[in-house]
Amino acid sequence: MRIAHVLSPWPNGRALDDGLRLAQAFADLGHEVVVLTTSPTPVAGQNGLDVRSISPDRFDARAIDLLDSAATGAPEFVPAVRAIVEGATLRQQAPAALAGFTPDLVYEASAPFVAAGGPLAHEYGVSVVVEASEDGAAGPLRAAAEELERIALESAHHVVTTSDRGRDRLTAAGVPERKLAVLPPAIDADGYELTAPVRDALRSLLGVADRQTVGVIADLTPERDLATVFEATTELHRRGAAVTLLLVGDGSERPFALETAERSDEVTALLPGAVPEDQIPAYLAAIDVAVAPSAPGAEFPLRHLFQYLAAGVPVVAADSPGIEHCIRGGETGLTYPPGDARALADALGGLLQDRDHARAVGTAGHKHIAKKHSWTARAKSILALTSLTTDHTPAPADHVPAPNPFRATQSLAYTTE
Repeated sequence: MRIAHVLSPWPNGRALDDGLRLAQAFADLGHEVVVLTTSPTPVAGQNGLDVRSISPDRFDARAIDLLDSAATGAPEFVPAVRAIVEGATLRQQAPAALAGFTPDLVYEASAPFVAAGGPLAHEYGVSVVVEASEDGAAGPLRAAAEELERIALESAHHVVTTSDRGRDRLTAAGVPERKLAVLPPAIDADGYELTAPVRDALRSLLGVADRQTVGVIADLTPERDLATVFEATTELHRRGAAVTLLLVGDGSERPFALETAERSDEVTALLPGAVPEDQIPAYLAAIDVAVAPSAPGAEFPLRHLFQYLAAGVPVVAADSPGIEHCIRGGETGLTYPPGDARALADALGGLLQDRDHARAVGTAGHKHIAKKHSWTARAKSILALTSLTTDHTPAPADHVPAPNPFRATQSLAYTTE
């Protein structure tokens, strides 16, 4: 199969890296892949991956420069307008960039204000799979972004999101359930394995070499229920455990965490704030047991849960939506009722005392992630959504495409019939 993989403009490098990993997984499965991107930094494909950079024309390039220089005046609007300009560049230039390559499928990880995959698929009369974000857009232009997303997703044959929360958001926005598929994110499990000497050095650097460490790596928001985590850590102290609480991340609840740690005589806590993505394996190396806390009804971010498991760190997770597929009680992790500090302390204490059990749980979690949530596994799941998985023939030369909904006043869907 020939796949045109569209990397929409994103505000962070992680999304670009993830997009390239998925494209590489498609290629490793034996498919021909061409990646289209407007990334301003040089992007090199691995193992011969064909990455084609699309540059804006003179007018658009100047518009982007002017927007960047005007960021101090209205910074909240700059990312949106820049995305609109770069999205237009992708839509206008993608067909020419694909010269000599006729795709059977278009895949796009969508970004706010960008809709390049649908028009490109329409150009060739083929299916398009669009991956929509879990949370959607934010900021003062959120309503506009959501309306443009709705229009863009009308053209998609399949819409992928990473969680039940994302599915609920998209369903509420009017995306038909028949189009939707929840596919958890992927992770490179090998990138989180560190040797014992490296772990010891990192623990010493953080000052926890002689203490057991319980850690949380996530945005510190009300959904993380940090009060329960502090109560459980206090309970461990009262039971005689010398435990340090490591909270890695930023968010609205960080001041509460700092204040709680400062006034407590029973909790030793470290709060380094948010750290770069490439430093997370190092912090995981310093954690003896990881906690995935959630308030009742909230979901713990799967990306961070997968990072815990990939690092082979035993996990205690709030029994919340979205974790049941990878946390099997007593095998790949332990669970506790949300808000139950005593139950959390019991689970943490058991793993901290029984290190053989803790290692077995951590190893089982790592094996699960490596097998079920690799980039190859995710690529297979995405391809399984479309019948083109078994039909590698290109679109016929005399194909007459359906009306383009981006130029229509009514909602129309693409079709290959």
